[in-house]
Amino acid sequence: MDLSVLDKCFDLEPFHHLRKALPEHLKGTLPTEPSQTTPTEVLMGPSNAICIQMFCLDEQYEMRSVDFLVQVFTLFVGYDFLILLQPYNLPEFPLLSYFSRATPAVGFNLGQELYIFHKCALLQSFSVRYATSADVTGVENLIKDLEGQEGLLCDLKKYLHASRDPIQEGACPLCVLVGVCAEQVVGVAIVRTEEDIDYIRAHYNIEDFVYFDYHHPLEHSHLHHFVLNPVFSMHSKFFLKELMRLTHTDCVYYPLLLDQSKHRPHTVISALSEMVPIRPRRQIEYPGGLGNHTPPSSRLNHRETFALYHTNRKLSFEPKISINARLVVVGASDTSVSLLEGLVFCPHLKFNNLTLVSTDGMPWALEDDAYRSLPHSCCYMPHMYSLLGLHARVNVVKATVVSIDRSQKCIIVEDSGGDQSAVYYDFLFLLMGAQYTVPQKPNNFCRVFSVNNEYEASHFLSWVQTELCRSPEKVVVYGATLTSFTVVQALLSAGVSGHQVHLVLPPGHTPFKNPTVEERVIRVLVEMGVTVHHGYTLIQGKGEVTGLLLEAADGSLLNLPCETLVCVDRKKVAQRGFKAINDACLVFDERLVISATNHTNDPCIFAAGPVTKFSRRYRADSRSHANFNSKEVGKKLAAVVLSELDPLAVPVDHCTHDLLLPNFNSPVVQYALLPGGLWYLHIEKPNFGEQLDDAGKDQVFITDTAANGYFRLHINQYSQVETITILSSMKPEVGNFQCLYGLHEKYLNNLASRFVEGLIPDLSSYFHEPWVCALMHDRFGDLVDEMREQTTSSLDGAMYKEQVQKTLEDQDLHKARSMLVARFDTSTIKTRIRTCLFNFLHYNFYHLPMYARPDII
Repeated sequence: MDLSVLDKCFDLEPFHHLRKALPEHLKGTLPTEPSQTTPTEVLMGPSNAICIQMFCLDEQYEMRSVDFLVQVFTLFVGYDFLILLQPYNLPEFPLLSYFSRATPAVGFNLGQELYIFHKCALLQSFSVRYATSADVTGVENLIKDLEGQEGLLCDLKKYLHASRDPIQEGACPLCVLVGVCAEQVVGVAIVRTEEDIDYIRAHYNIEDFVYFDYHHPLEHSHLHHFVLNPVFSMHSKFFLKELMRLTHTDCVYYPLLLDQSKHRPHTVISALSEMVPIRPRRQIEYPGGLGNHTPPSSRLNHRETFALYHTNRKLSFEPKISINARLVVVGASDTSVSLLEGLVFCPHLKFNNLTLVSTDGMPWALEDDAYRSLPHSCCYMPHMYSLLGLHARVNVVKATVVSIDRSQKCIIVEDSGGDQSAVYYDFLFLLMGAQYTVPQKPNNFCRVFSVNNEYEASHFLSWVQTELCRSPEKVVVYGATLTSFTVVQALLSAGVSGHQVHLVLPPGHTPFKNPTVEERVIRVLVEMGVTVHHGYTLIQGKGEVTGLLLEAADGSLLNLPCETLVCVDRKKVAQRGFKAINDACLVFDERLVISATNHTNDPCIFAAGPVTKFSRRYRADSRSHANFNSKEVGKKLAAVVLSELDPLAVPVDHCTHDLLLPNFNSPVVQYALLPGGLWYLHIEKPNFGEQLDDAGKDQVFITDTAANGYFRLHINQYSQVETITILSSMKPEVGNFQCLYGLHEKYLNNLASRFVEGLIPDLSSYFHEPWVCALMHDRFGDLVDEMREQTTSSLDGAMYKEQVQKTLEDQDLHKARSMLVARFDTSTIKTRIRTCLFNFLHYNFYHLPMYARPDII
């Protein structure tokens, strides 16, 4: 068994590289003559591991497989470690629950997972108890290589001194427990009483796992530190169970910060895989003027956002299924993040090999100016990355894919330094977005930019602030996209004079689907000194050209002098991405061809996003992922992946499922900061490329005021909100307005009739009134579904539904309405709906204190 190969492919440092330690008098000695022995082998000594070559046991006895381990170490005296290699695509069997999984190294492929068992794990004396002063030395030895050990030792001293924090720090009760085996400290955990339970309940979907009415506030604990020797990692869940038993708590919470090293109150715990991640909740952006009816600041604000992990007594008895398949995601798009979110937040699964390959990594933390320089889809706002905590579960490789080797199941990536390496996969996901392409430099140009993501925007702004602001150079922004207008705004905000900026809008496309908005934005640009050229196309000049050569629709040419070109015209598939796809013989028909289940012609390669199109056999060329909500696209893809990898998933007939295209219902959002400090928000239904002849039944309501700007609300023929357009100097609450999409206008306080009667002079002010807060609540949709169920599930509801249908068929609408209202008032449905509404307000009172309820009137 070649341990040097294992040492390259896995992180074996926690297991002493599976070697025996040298005696003290031999440490540090190296051979004087040339030898093939590596320095690690010399310093660490000979092998200290034996390997299981074959293991076979009848299924009905597999729970007793651990009995073999005792005899193994009896036969192989002098060895401490037992290792086992298993292919990635095989499920774990019960014996592996006693082993520790070694972390694979990126760029090395052994084709198998490595599991390690230490013979000390056979000892039956492992126990958990409260720490004493005699355990200090043992704890110090355990955490001597841990980053952030100062905070842990400080908490230990506080516990030994008074079992609580000092009064000036809040005097919070503090508990320290140690895991002991053979009278040696092998683990330590430090918990406090959870004092932010109201904040957690308001900001995270913790109620998916905890029913708060059944738990006393003191039964919630906050885990600060948890360290366990890797040899005893199989006891992590037992340690957590004992922690809850000894501290008399039922629920344990652990906040995972984006940059854990900067915050000494917490250290990265070794039991994270035994806890479940909790999804963050969308928050209401409360309007002003609520006064004392605003939720307290303890529920609204926190010192820093974090990802929340949780376990409780019930979850501690539910096993997690490990998925070792290597899932490699290419591209850091919204679709990629949505896919990873769907996999990571599956509570009963544990994905051990998730890898994201992206040129710039994930935009964990960038300056606000970088985000404002680009239009936003609002699928994931900047603060959401720290709330999801994907950095703890996903390995990020900063590199660019240059080729795909389908036979070896690997992709070749190239980092910023030009070095190439291989990343192996079992399933590959091509989710890279389309890119703005940079044209060949026309003649004397020395600088050409494109801005595709937040990192490129950050680098571009840095160059503008250091170079462009100091010179009178002309800048040309080329492209009729929303990005072209946000780039112009970024240039003006950075200090570039408007007279230096030229905006060239090619013909045939407009980023705004509203002529009023486009006209107003162009007028602001002209007032700021920006020169706007309509209907010109960039062409390649011939001979000596002193500037940028543009061609108008009538064939006339314009030679525009400039030294810097920012090209943000229509997006296309990046050249290197196309070459990698084409060389791998994946079907490409203007875009990468996929099936309804996102498969390419290779069953191990999935694809989604704007670089894809459905196969022509579906006859649905207009149903491109580019026209749908990227987060929903990723969510649908995650459901497909889970149906294939989750052993508990209901089997899907892929032959039938592959014939039907998925439905996409979430709205498409465009959000941007435009020149003149104007905020633009456009929310619309997904574009299916179908034109319905119902425009005459639609209603459009528009208000335009100096204080709140332009507001357009489109109600479709079914009286549902279909489109919202806002252009205002006041920053709109994007999350709030997204909640209005799809709601019937009756939910909006009879908006249609009120507007016609002249009672709504300003739509923006109307949607900032206190009554609207319930509509913005993340669980309002559940209330609507519950009320709809009450009207159909009961006997009265079924009879009422039949009466509605019969009345509408037999009588005129006005007479039918009065009869149905009278019937509704005398039925039990009204009482049921009222009960649902009061229960909703009572249960969500911590978010909605502005509403009156029967129990407080």
